Amino acid sequence: MLSSWLTIDRQAIAHNLQAFRKLLKPQTKLFGVVKSNAYGHGLGILSAVEPLVDGLAVVNVAEGLEIRKLGFKKRVLVLGPFFDHEELLEAQKNNWELEITKQEDITHSQFALPSSLLPELKVHIKVNTGLNRLGFSSSEIDNVCSQLQKIPNVRIQGIFSHLSDAENPASLQTKEQMHIFNQTIQNLPPELQNIEKHIAASSATLLFPGSHFDLVRIGISMYGLWPSQETHDAWHAMQASTSSSSPSSNLEFRTLNLELFPALTYQTKIMCIQNVPAGSLVGYGGSYRTRRPSRIATIPVGYYEGLPRSLSNKGKVVTCDKEAPLVGRICMNMSMIDITDIPEATVNSDVTLIGKGISADKQAELAGTISYELLSRIPEHIPRIYS
Repeated sequence: MLSSWLTIDRQAIAHNLQAFRKLLKPQTKLFGVVKSNAYGHGLGILSAVEPLVDGLAVVNVAEGLEIRKLGFKKRVLVLGPFFDHEELLEAQKNNWELEITKQEDITHSQFALPSSLLPELKVHIKVNTGLNRLGFSSSEIDNVCSQLQKIPNVRIQGIFSHLSDAENPASLQTKEQMHIFNQTIQNLPPELQNIEKHIAASSATLLFPGSHFDLVRIGISMYGLWPSQETHDAWHAMQASTSSSSPSSNLEFRTLNLELFPALTYQTKIMCIQNVPAGSLVGYGGSYRTRRPSRIATIPVGYYEGLPRSLSNKGKVVTCDKEAPLVGRICMNMSMIDITDIPEATVNSDVTLIGKGISADKQAELAGTISYELLSRIPEHIPRIYS
């Protein structure tokens, strides 16, 4: 019997991808982002994802190797660094597409030429439009293109950027980044005018239709979560404002009923129950004191299993369809919950950490973080059950 496990609903992921597909023009490609173990969901989702995407995005060559080993045959875009000749050859051999973000990438490619016995190595040039994390400035793009065009067996497949504030529909930063990106692609050499352009992740795909270009990259929302509450509210406000418009003149009108279904449920079981008197201290440091005679249950999940220590005395779980607070400090491999008001809870009762009754967004809010972090930090050793 498993003590803790994740249940992943692949049909929910398929639904979410289909919902996003309806937002796009037929010629716009949809890439799913499966970096960081598919945002904690595990790569067992691939069989459901592959028929519905034009490709997948990963963060490094190792992730690309893993999804190829699992049989994924469509396009793979590596949205992270490469470090040596072997990784270049691996990308070329597996027909992956690499990002070029700095001069050293170009120099390395010139000294470690990809094999002429393999297909061309496809690359995407990253433009730094204002996130200031990776990429070339707009003024450098002409020189970058010129250098890459001189390298044998390298083909410029695309040019792209990443938005820093797309969750905010009124963001001036997004407008400025979009302006820089549009100017950059307008100034591409004539022979590169038809390469793929992309800048939109989940938020921009929802809120900024003008950001769709040739390709969108859907990450958190593929798994059924809104990028933020702000994005959720802005989307529904936008839909309400167009509800009286003509369907033929509003692409968004066709998706008024867009609904995202969370795919992940994280559960465990009660392993022990202690009956303690009023005034008892619970856990390390005695950070919680019972105010009445209490039933304190211990569950076999701690911060090693991905339950943030910041949820100590703040988080909630659900057992027997009722909410129970996390009490005391979360330990490395165990945590305590107060089940005094849930007399039906017993040893081996199921406990939901994320799922029905306690969403990833709510748990993340209580932990002072975001759902992205909460999900992606669930360790790989927790079994994933795919339905």
